[in-house]
Parts: sequence; C-alpha cells; structure tokens
Amino acid sequence: MDTQYYPQDVRRVKEQAFLCLKQGEMSIIECALKFNELSRFALNQVAIEEMRMDHFEQGLRGEVKQIIAGYSYDSFQEMYQKAEKIARIMSEAEIENRAKD
Repeated sequence: MDTQYYPQDVRRVKEQAFLCLKQGEMSIIECALKFNELSRFALNQVAIEEMRMDHFEQGLRGEVKQIIAGYSYDSFQEMYQKAEKIARIMSEAEIENRAKD
C-alpha cells in the first residue's frame, strides 16, 4: 500500500496517530504491527534505525520499557524480539504468581 495515494488530510491523521501511539492494552506483537503500519505515514520520524527504535521504545508500557531501555540494539527487529520475549516472561511469571496465591 503506497501512502502517496492517500489524501493529504488522511496522511496527517495517520502521522498523528503514529506520533501518539502507545502500547496500552495491546500485546507487543499488536503494537509492533500498528507501529509498522502507521510509520509509513511518518517517514521523517523513522528516517534512521535509531529514531525508529527510540519511538517504539517510548510507546511501550512502563515495565517492558524499563528493561528494554537498559540495553542497546543493532536493529528494530532485535529490539522488538527482545521486547516480545520480556513481555512473554513477565506474563508467565504473573500467571505463576497467581497460581501460588
């Protein structure tokens, strides 16, 4: 899907949605999919890999963001995979803790 075929006002709305994107209740996978979908409308915001990773990190929930921020990554893909793994481990630990109670 080529963004040039969208009307200017739609592109602005999509860019704004990208700039405001937060993980919220989405899974890491859902958030990354939405991030990738909307990032096509904000090319200046993701012009280099560091900008792309920084913006993704800023949109993550606090617990995952705190852990992710302590490391450096060579690519968005590597960062995404680490975030997904962290979220999965945190979820598994939460389920185990509930089972103990």
